[in-house]
Amino acid sequence: MNEKHNSNDGLTQKSEENTYGGKNRPLVFAACTLVLLMLSGPTAAWADSNVTVTANGDTKPISSTVVAPTAVSITGDKLPKGAKISSAQAEKILKEMFPLLSKATLNSAGFGIQNSYPEDYDKKWELQYNFQVGNWGTSFGAQVDGVTGEVISINLPDRLVQLYTKEGAAKVDQDKAKKIALEWLSSKVKGLDVTSLKDSYEFKGQNGPLLVAQDYYFNFKVPINGLYSDSETVQVGVNNYGEVTAYSRNKAYTEYPSSKPAITLETAEQKFKDGFDVELAYIPERLNPRESPKYFLGYAPVDSSMYSIDAGTGKKTDPQAGMVQSVQKVEVIPSGGSNFTPSKETIQNGDEAVERVKSLISIPSEFTVEYKQLSRNWNNPTQKAWNISLRSKQANGAPDEGLNAEVEARSGRILSFSYNTYYPSVKEEYKPKGKVLSSKEAKEKAFQIVKKLVPNAASEYRLTSVRDRDMKISSSTYQYSFKRYMNGIPVMNDSVDLSLSSDGVIRSFYAWGYTDGSVLPENKPVISKEQAKSLYLKDLKLELKYERFGGMYQPDGRTVPVNVKLVYSPVPDPVLGSIYQSFSPIDAITGKNREIYAPYGVGTTKEATDIKGHPLEKALAEAVQYRVLLPDNNGLVLPNEQITQGEWINMAARAVNPDLGNFYGSLDDSSIAGVSEDSPYYQGLQTFISNNWITVNPERTLALDAKLTRDQLAKYLVEMLQYNKLAQYYNQPADLSGAADASSVTNKGAAAIVLKLKLLDLKNGMFAPDAVVTRAEAADVLVRLKDLNGQTDNFLKQYGF
Repeated sequence: MNEKHNSNDGLTQKSEENTYGGKNRPLVFAACTLVLLMLSGPTAAWADSNVTVTANGDTKPISSTVVAPTAVSITGDKLPKGAKISSAQAEKILKEMFPLLSKATLNSAGFGIQNSYPEDYDKKWELQYNFQVGNWGTSFGAQVDGVTGEVISINLPDRLVQLYTKEGAAKVDQDKAKKIALEWLSSKVKGLDVTSLKDSYEFKGQNGPLLVAQDYYFNFKVPINGLYSDSETVQVGVNNYGEVTAYSRNKAYTEYPSSKPAITLETAEQKFKDGFDVELAYIPERLNPRESPKYFLGYAPVDSSMYSIDAGTGKKTDPQAGMVQSVQKVEVIPSGGSNFTPSKETIQNGDEAVERVKSLISIPSEFTVEYKQLSRNWNNPTQKAWNISLRSKQANGAPDEGLNAEVEARSGRILSFSYNTYYPSVKEEYKPKGKVLSSKEAKEKAFQIVKKLVPNAASEYRLTSVRDRDMKISSSTYQYSFKRYMNGIPVMNDSVDLSLSSDGVIRSFYAWGYTDGSVLPENKPVISKEQAKSLYLKDLKLELKYERFGGMYQPDGRTVPVNVKLVYSPVPDPVLGSIYQSFSPIDAITGKNREIYAPYGVGTTKEATDIKGHPLEKALAEAVQYRVLLPDNNGLVLPNEQITQGEWINMAARAVNPDLGNFYGSLDDSSIAGVSEDSPYYQGLQTFISNNWITVNPERTLALDAKLTRDQLAKYLVEMLQYNKLAQYYNQPADLSGAADASSVTNKGAAAIVLKLKLLDLKNGMFAPDAVVTRAEAADVLVRLKDLNGQTDNFLKQYGF
C-alpha cells in the first residue's frame, strides 16, 4: 500500500502535545463560595550545525506568570546555500504576521530542515519557539520559505492567545470569523488577491463539539494561471473571539503546465460519461467508524470512473503518478494449494506472535525482534492484535532496515506486514536474491500468498487491480489489490493490498476489514444499475483545473516524483453544497445518497424532521447541529421520549466528542462498574471518567438503563461542574427555599446549584425531582451548559475555556 504525502497543513493540530508541567488542580471551596458563585521544554537541535544556533540558558519555572523571553540572539544575517533570506529576516517576517510571537522565546532556527516524509521542498527556515507560564510550558514551530520569504505555516498555542485576549472580547460566529480571516489575509499576505480566492469544499472544524471552544478553520484555493488546484491553498484559523491563531500555505513546488487544454470540455464530458460505471456493493453506513459497522445495499462508482481526464491526451489519469490508468478486469482466485489455517489457540504472548508470523512469511535471519506488544487494532478496537517490530543491523555502516507486522491474537491472521523502507537514509537499490519473476509468475505467486494469509480467499476474494513493476528499476514492485465478495457482491472496505519484489518476496501486505457475513443485508436492489449511473451523472460536472500527482512512497521505498497536470476533474454540482454528498453511494432501495465519506471531525448529520414547532426547537436544532442528537434514517430524534441515565451520559459525552468511537477500554475486557464493553453506554462512560465528570465505585453497578430523573440529572451536572463537594454543604430543605417540594428532593445541594446557574428551572414552583427527563429537556440543559463556558472555575478548562 502506498503512503500518501503528508502536507504541511498544521491548522488542525491544536492539542499542544509538547506541553509539560502539572495541571491545575480543582480548589476546595468553603461554604461562603456558594455566595460568590451565585453573584458572579528542552531545546532541540533541528538543522545542519553550520546554520543552527541554540539558546544556552534554560527558563526556570517561577510564579504562575508569563516567563519573559530569553534575551539571547538566535538568528543572524548569514545566508546558507540556497537561501535568499536570513534567519533574522525570517523571524522578523513571522513577528510582523503574528506580533504575539514577541511573548514567546525563540529556541532555534535552522535552514533546509527535512522532518516530513516523503521529502518535499527543503528550502525553508524552521523556527522553534517556547512559551512558558509558571511551571507550565509548550513548544511550537513555524516555517518560512527561505527563497521567497513567504510564511509556510504557524500555529500559536491556545494558552498564549488566551492570556492576551482582550477583556470582555465578544465571541464570533462562522460568518464573522470568515470575514476576519479574509481581512487578515488581505493585510498580512503580500501579493495575495483575496477576491480571487475560492472556498474549498472542506471547511475544517466548522461544527466542533458543542461544549468545546469553537475555532474556525477556513481553506481557500489560490488560482494559478487563472485555474485552481487542490494543492495550492491558504488556510487560516480563527478562534471563537475572532483572533487569527494559525496560518498555512500549501504549494505543489513544481512547474505548472499551460492552462490551455488540448481537448474541449464537451469531448472530456463524453469520455467521462462513456467510461463511467457503478457497481452494486455492501456499503458501511459510515467509513472507519472504529466499531462494527452496519451495512446497506448501495451503488458506488467503480474506482477508475472517478479518475480525472488528462486535458492534454484525453486519457484517464492514475491518481498516484498521473500516468495513464489501465483498467483491470476482475479476476477470480484459482482454488487449490495451501489455504489459510487459523492458529489452534489464542496467541497468549509476544514470542508466540513472532513465531506465528515467521510460520506464514519468510523473514531474513538478520532481523531481530525490537518489541512485541498486545494492543487494539486502530480500525477495529474490538480486535486485539500483537504488534511486532524487527530490525536488521546492516554491515559496513549501512542504515538499519525495519520490519513491522500485526497479527490478530484470536485467529493468528496477519493484518499487516511491511518492510520499513520509508526513510531518506535507505538509498540502496533492492537486490533480488532469487529468480526475477515475470508478470505472469508474479501474479501466480500473489494468488498463493493471499490464499495462505487470508481466510476463504479463493471463494470470497477477487483480484481487482494490478500494477506491474518498472523493469528498469530493480527495487520496483508488483502491486495487487483484492476485494472481498459475499453473495457475488463486493463488500466496501473489505480488501487486501499486496506488493511483491521482483523475486516474489512480500514487501508489504495489508488486510483491511473482515466483515461478519451475518450482518450484511438480505434485501434485493430496487434501483437498477442504469438508474444509479444516471443519478450520479446528473449531480456531477467536469471542471478544468490543475491536479497534483506523486509525492508518495512506493512499497520499495522510492518516492513518486511530484508533477502537476492540467485535467478535467469530476466535481459535485455546487447546488448540493457538499462534496461528500455528491460522491456518496446511492441507496439501492431508496435511490437517495447516503453520506458515509465525511472525515473525522466533520459533521454530516441528517436534518431532524420532528422538531419544528417544538417548545425547545432552538435547543434541539443546536443539539442536532453539533451531533449531540443523531437523527435516525427517517430524520427522527423523538424529542418527547424519556431518556435513560445512559443516554444522558452519551449525549453529554458527544457534547465534547461527537465521535465516541475513539474511546475503548482495557485489553482484558474488564467492565466499568458493571458496564461491559458491548454496552451502548460504555464509550460515553469512558468520556465521563476521562473528564473527571463521574466518580465510579468498582464495587457498585451503575444503573444506566434506568430512567433519568431531574433529581439524578442535578447530581450529574454538579459533578460535571466539579461542585459536588460544595453541594454537600447545602443539603437542607432551607437551601431550596424556592421549591415547594424541597423536602422530597434527595440531592438538595445539587438542585440548589443547578437552579441558581439556570441549568434547570422550577416547574410551577416545584423542582419535581421524580419527573423523568425527556430528550428535548436534556438537549436544552446541554445548550445552557454551553453558555456557562468560561464562567466557572474548572469546567472544560482543558478545552479552551
